Amino acid sequence: MSYRALLFFALLASTSADSIASSETTSYIPQEKIDEFIVSTLDLASFRNSLGPRREPGDHTFADLGMEPTSRATDGVVFESNDWRYRIQVLERGDFNQDGIEDLKLCFQDRALDGSYNVQTPLLVSRYDSAGYLVALAFDLIETPGCNRIHE
Repeated sequence: MSYRALLFFALLASTSADSIASSETTSYIPQEKIDEFIVSTLDLASFRNSLGPRREPGDHTFADLGMEPTSRATDGVVFESNDWRYRIQVLERGDFNQDGIEDLKLCFQDRALDGSYNVQTPLLVSRYDSAGYLVALAFDLIETPGCNRIHE
């Protein structure tokens, strides 16, 4: 085998290894206690919801609003009062927008218990560093099993 052929194959092998290494997904989302993580980091200002009028400057999360979950599960959290219900369910984890950072597919339910307001929205959210918020991305999750879009 010629020197050029050896050099070519060595270059090819190192390029493949670099490609594999760069395709690894970075995650700033914990594997456990996802309910606590959602309460403290989901940026409510990053997507439309009925909590907008309640938020003051600097309020971003359920925790900032002083809201405590009424129900917790390994895949999400529920906030319920006499008149309103918010439910966030984690549907799936992965790098859905192909940027190398782990995302979550969430189902966000925002419902008035004594009224006609009822919205359920699939969201794609991500966190870009270990100190940042979990923010909704501008991706339309049209086909999301387990979370049909509702606007009533």
